[in-house]
Amino acid sequence: STRLRSVDSVCVSAALSSGGRAPTPGELREAVKARCGVELPDELFVVEDSNAQLARAASGDHFRIVAPLGKAFLRLSRERPLVMVLDDLQWADEVSLDCLGYLMRVRAAEPLMLVMLARAEEASDPSHGLAGWLKRHADYRSFTSVRLRPLGESAVREAVEEAFGGAFRAPLIPQTDTSTVFRVTGGNPYFLVE
Repeated sequence: STRLRSVDSVCVSAALSSGGRAPTPGELREAVKARCGVELPDELFVVEDSNAQLARAASGDHFRIVAPLGKAFLRLSRERPLVMVLDDLQWADEVSLDCLGYLMRVRAAEPLMLVMLARAEEASDPSHGLAGWLKRHADYRSFTSVRLRPLGESAVREAVEEAFGGAFRAPLIPQTDTSTVFRVTGGNPYFLVE
């Protein structure tokens, strides 16, 4: 299970102060403390099997992780407006989702915007944890959902042409080929580039 690496994005200054290399957990923790005035819990910095450590924390004092992370992001947003873009939300673990839920509930008065992306199938599948999480948060009216439609056949043709240098520079691509690409991908832009 992939957990959100949100702590890494809290303080880019930690990477800069460590010579451009990825900061050590200790450096990152100190940078968050210095910049945000928040002490992050030990569970976030255990290198070996961090997902198991977070799972243990989630089964116990879950708020011990969520509150400090949330406070750090809120304090950063008070310095200047903050937009967080999180992709593949369907892979986030429970602790990460709860941290985002916390931010969704308290951000109304803060200059903070969360843009979260997830696959439509998982977001609407009742057996997937994300669908239940979204349903719980819908009661708070804390988000707006936008479902993207697939591209039409002409847009798929245009995307294929762009991949080959644009309509004027691309070799002549037979209509049957772009029709096949449209049929196989279902107009999903992700499948066009993968």
